[in-house]
Amino acid sequence: AELLVREQNWTRYTAPVRESVITTLTSKPKMIGVLFAAIRSGVVKPPEISSPKRTQLQKHADAGIRKEAEALFQELEGGDRMKIYRAHRELLAQPGDATRGAEVFTRACSACHTHQGKGGKVGPDLTGVRNQPADALLLHILVPNYEVVPAYQTITVATDDGRNLSGWLAGETDSSLTLRTAFGTEETVLRQNIASLAASSLSLMPDGLEQTMTKVELVDLIVFLKAEPAGTR
Repeated sequence: AELLVREQNWTRYTAPVRESVITTLTSKPKMIGVLFAAIRSGVVKPPEISSPKRTQLQKHADAGIRKEAEALFQELEGGDRMKIYRAHRELLAQPGDATRGAEVFTRACSACHTHQGKGGKVGPDLTGVRNQPADALLLHILVPNYEVVPAYQTITVATDDGRNLSGWLAGETDSSLTLRTAFGTEETVLRQNIASLAASSLSLMPDGLEQTMTKVELVDLIVFLKAEPAGTR
């Protein structure tokens, strides 16, 4: 497990691979310590852990895991996200570059979101968001839990073999549930194997994205999202 989060490996992962590694490391108590060590050493950044997973760790049955998770994620989970949003609104007066913003989107957003037919299908397609005000886009980027469409609210499932899965409900039958995870895969769990299930209003999209890009890149990203599609001008 330690090999998964060595710096020379972690820095080369794409976003879906990172999410897969995080899911693996949070699925078993023995591996959570490996993840915590990687966060303490600075290899893995706290904002790279989604809010549902942070909450899962902060409410873990093991008191030691709960205590360390609270210490590692205190700033993100306890911080005033609206205050951060208000502090960043003044950036919207600055000019941005849509071409550079496309590169930011590919790096930071495309693992989960589609735009103009390219990207992942974990979260909503962002092709049509250009008609939203820039400050609304900024709000949803910086405060992803401000307003979560019910279809994208998170379900966390613990199985009787010790696995923990988080995602939004992609389908269900009388005998099973299918979750779409944050790295784009679908996991089907038999109801008879579910030890516990919890639904929340949290988004799979993580808080703290402003810590993963510069202020210039954040402006460029919003300009890209508001730009008219190529060929329509």
